[in-house]
Amino acid sequence: MYADRNILSPVMEVIGKDWTLSKSQLGLMSTVFFLTYAAMQIPAGFLADRFGRIRVLVSGFVLFGIGTLCSGLASGFAAFLFIRAITGLGEGTYYGPQYGLSSSLIPNKYRGVSSAVINSGMALGISLGFIASSYFTFTLKKNWQFSFYVFGVLTVIVAVLIAVLIKDNRHKDNEKRMSIPIEKMNAKILFLVEIIFLPIY
Repeated sequence: MYADRNILSPVMEVIGKDWTLSKSQLGLMSTVFFLTYAAMQIPAGFLADRFGRIRVLVSGFVLFGIGTLCSGLASGFAAFLFIRAITGLGEGTYYGPQYGLSSSLIPNKYRGVSSAVINSGMALGISLGFIASSYFTFTLKKNWQFSFYVFGVLTVIVAVLIAVLIKDNRHKDNEKRMSIPIEKMNAKILFLVEIIFLPIY
């Protein structure tokens, strides 16, 4: 998630030259994203409680993955702003469902480590976004859109992995419960869950 949002900063100047944008217009690219991102935080929590945390989390990943991909396909400034706003809505679904899941799926003895891994993803994601976008654009001489394509596809892949590997049984109280308690899940699977969250976070 942090990697996706930070691929924009290194290439802003390139986009500005391509579309002849002012500094105010360049700033607006980030502003519209963060406005919708912030606006989605609380609604995402309600949606997660109502429809299930995995559903909201995966839907959000798919939405901001497709949004990131489509950002590279934008034909102009107005289209780019609209797509970035949609991308912000997708990314805004992350925190509520994710922290709810990690608190219920991770055994007590791994809570400290899992929180550290998740939170360290912020710095890793920011670094990855800046480095990858700069490397693709200025070292490999790819067009600025290339980074959006790469990270958009990777985000959708992560969404699929989350949907397949993580199960949330909180909303299945009336169905048959799993025969193996969550606390006895293999620790390697739990850390795999954390690793899935980490790169895009």
